[in-house]
Amino acid sequence: MGVAPVKQSRDPGPRPPCEEVAAHLALPFSPTSC
Repeated sequence: MGVAPVKQSRDPGPRPPCEEVAAHLALPFSPTSC
């Protein structure tokens, strides 16, 4: 495998959709989590 940057919750770029964040935090999707 290569050294491709893996998109994680600690990504310095723009935050992923709330659903993605909830998935990373292993929490139920919540619109207020935005």
